[in-house]
Amino acid sequence: MHDDPVGSLLDDTLGSDRFVDRIASLDSLPLSDRIAWARTAKQRLENRKREIESRTGDRGAPYHHLMIATAAELISVRILWLDKLLELLVKEKGASSARCTD
Repeated sequence: MHDDPVGSLLDDTLGSDRFVDRIASLDSLPLSDRIAWARTAKQRLENRKREIESRTGDRGAPYHHLMIATAAELISVRILWLDKLLELLVKEKGASSARCTD
């Protein structure tokens, strides 16, 4: 029996997330590779969001429009997170470059 039923429900609902798993292991990459990964991931997510948002009309599924909006918002959150990550990585790169020139 799980002591935290809400936590258990969330764990069951959210499941494993490959995006989060990759982010957790970014520190194993060199800084330039982390920046490249974040830029590539952001571009792919932006492309995916445009693709999802282009799916208009009823596809026979109930609440199709709601599913599309939810998927687009989930992607938007990841894009926002990647923007923040890129900002930090660029600052880290700048700090690293400054240390090398001292």
